[in-house]
Amino acid sequence: MSSYDQKKVANIIAVVGVFVFTFILSLKQIYNNDLWWHLKSGVWILEHGAIPYTDTFSFLTEGEPWYNLSWLSGVVLYSVYAFSGLDGLVIFKAVLIGAGFAIACQYLIRNNVNPFLAALIVGFAAVVAAFRFLLRPSFLLFFFVPILFWLCAKLKDHFQAISITLIFMTIVWINLHGGAFLAPVFVGFVVVEQFLNQYAFKRNNLDDAPQIKFFCFVLVLLSLSLFVTPFGVKPILATLERTLLSDLVFRSYSVQEHLPLQWGSHFNYWLLMIVTGLSCLINLRRIRLYYLLVFLAVSWLSLNSMRYVGFSALLHATVLGLNARDIQRYYLPGLKRLPIKIEYTLFLPGLILLSIFGFKSIFHANAIAKWGFGLNESKYPIEAVSFLKEVNYSGNLLNGWGEGGYILWFLPKANVSLDSRALDGQLDILEKWSRSTLGEFNQFLEDKEVSAALIQKKEALLTDYLNRSEKYRLAYFDDHYLVYLRNDVFDRAGIKASGTYKYIRPTQYDVSYLKNLAAESLARAVESEFQAAMQISGNNFMLLFHYAFYL
Repeated sequence: MSSYDQKKVANIIAVVGVFVFTFILSLKQIYNNDLWWHLKSGVWILEHGAIPYTDTFSFLTEGEPWYNLSWLSGVVLYSVYAFSGLDGLVIFKAVLIGAGFAIACQYLIRNNVNPFLAALIVGFAAVVAAFRFLLRPSFLLFFFVPILFWLCAKLKDHFQAISITLIFMTIVWINLHGGAFLAPVFVGFVVVEQFLNQYAFKRNNLDDAPQIKFFCFVLVLLSLSLFVTPFGVKPILATLERTLLSDLVFRSYSVQEHLPLQWGSHFNYWLLMIVTGLSCLINLRRIRLYYLLVFLAVSWLSLNSMRYVGFSALLHATVLGLNARDIQRYYLPGLKRLPIKIEYTLFLPGLILLSIFGFKSIFHANAIAKWGFGLNESKYPIEAVSFLKEVNYSGNLLNGWGEGGYILWFLPKANVSLDSRALDGQLDILEKWSRSTLGEFNQFLEDKEVSAALIQKKEALLTDYLNRSEKYRLAYFDDHYLVYLRNDVFDRAGIKASGTYKYIRPTQYDVSYLKNLAAESLARAVESEFQAAMQISGNNFMLLFHYAFYL
């Protein structure tokens, strides 16, 4: 085999290796909360042949404006689900994520980065970004961003064809996910690079002046492409309004992924960002301005919100690979490429270490993001929803932040209160609950005609209020979730066991109170309450633990 053929095979092995590695790393059981309302929106759009402009899912915010920029993702995800089920969705996500990382690796190889070095750097980025491999429209960032980065990097060489491609891609992307705002940003970086090269650094010919004007025109068209949605400019105006008023509105409830990246959290990302930054400093005289601006921009985005960490890691790895090429070329010119057999020998243990490092978390027994297909059942109120189905429940259901999406999809007769969409109205309600008194909470339930509640045990305030309410009774509980029914619904359901107890407290974690119930005179009554609790909750761990402690 000739030297050229050996290099070609090495390139293929590197790209395919990155795809397979990332594909396997992306095969995780579904555990995020918002997939379900995306599926529900896809069903609604296909059934009605229209796009909802107001909230149709939550009875608390029904009729309020809702700008679902991911409406097309809902249609696509539901179409995949209808064809291949939940396992098909997991595979669909893994294929697109794997393809995106493979594209990044191929870009590095095309720019003369050693294929095995490119594969290891991009593979490490996949490990860093793995916690963002969620089955939700944001996973499309891993597919679109490397394509965008590549097209913008080559815009000067093929500006007409690439410009048309970028415009059409942005129009599709903005209807799939709001991350399409990156397209005009990246093209703007190319415009800045071209302008400074010509007028400040004097690197370009004067013939490039018309090209800069054309780039600016494309930039304007790309910016306008962001409004080619069913909602026009309304989402942008709403976002600006929230941003301008953000200093005036305080909420104790915040969406975790919207919070800034804290020092010490996601150590591997910090390591990748710092190493990439150092490589930019070392290579400052030769690095392309476009690469530097991309690095600075995505670093700033990730520091301001953790939801940007995933695709930022992929771009950091790409910039790091390009810098490594230049550093070797200009600062270590005597360092020649190793023989291909030695590169294979070094690549294999590197890949093994990367695999151990990447897969140790998803194969952990208590991992949230478990490897495999289907659902991570520990993340969803499966048994609690099954109980509500058994009693044929329908009506307005009070639920916590994380359960609403699952209930929305698997219990369509129930009208959920919250569903993980981070709507301002829902966040305001969470804030209101946290500050309400028992009387105000009961009045809220009455005004909204709430007939049942499904909440997590850890929702201490809501649990306390419902336990103290005379209008609701505990109808079901397991190790994680509680179901309360309004008295009339409880009686109509024909539940034999009462959900209220005089002695035992089966829904709390502290068992020390049982010591005071050990008197012989109370034994029969306490035993009877344990038997009644088992009838409505089954043999869940916490109840059995209470019972064993008592015995």
